[in-house]
Amino acid sequence: MSFVTIAWQGAGLPDLRRSAICNMVRDGVPETVAMKLSGHKTRSVFDRYNIVSDGDLRTAVEQLRGLTGTRKGQSGVSSAVPESETVFVRRVAGRSP
Repeated sequence: MSFVTIAWQGAGLPDLRRSAICNMVRDGVPETVAMKLSGHKTRSVFDRYNIVSDGDLRTAVEQLRGLTGTRKGQSGVSSAVPESETVFVRRVAGRSP
């Protein structure tokens, strides 16, 4: 650890590299690009800076709720559930078909 890093931490200042990396990833910059911009050569070191917070997880859940799972041109509405899906759901739930 360098003297500058020790002095920075001792002064109680925020870690700007961590903030910059988190902000880039949250703003949609691909992680591989953020790694190159920040100078991280390995995923393990990058992951130490790219901290996933509870707020990040809540945001992801909200984004997933907005997805329909359909492709362009499909309505996603089906009048009947295929038999194979019904059987699968029953097996997952622990009930026999």
